[in-house]
Amino acid sequence: MSQIDDSQIRKESNGYLGMIKVSPDIWYLIGALAQLERDLIVERVKLGLHNAKMKGKLIGRKKTRNSELIRTLLAKKLPLRLVASLAGCSHGSVSLEKSLVKKEEAEKQLKMAEEEHKLKEQEIENQKSALLFQGLQPAT
Repeated sequence: MSQIDDSQIRKESNGYLGMIKVSPDIWYLIGALAQLERDLIVERVKLGLHNAKMKGKLIGRKKTRNSELIRTLLAKKLPLRLVASLAGCSHGSVSLEKSLVKKEEAEKQLKMAEEEHKLKEQEIENQKSALLFQGLQPAT
């Protein structure tokens, strides 16, 4: 009886698990089960983070940049790197704060546009009501 060392088994293990031949379908099944387990773990982590946020816990690293100073300096149209050196933070932090300012401004403009649209709709409804009250048919 000859001795087989581990290196020889590893070299010859194309499609083999130890010394037992394993069908490619089994490898496919093992891979599918591993992927399923990974997806379940990802789902549990996301649910846990969502629950923590709902409970008011802060997720992630504490923000250390001085946002007010950065916003003030950006409003004066200073270059990003100068703002970063004056605020004592990285230019990436300044860039992120600048993008947050732009996002807030866009949301503010969208909200104002929606309010203007609602006011116009209310004005049209008021005009229709006034015409109906006078006994006239409003034009559609």
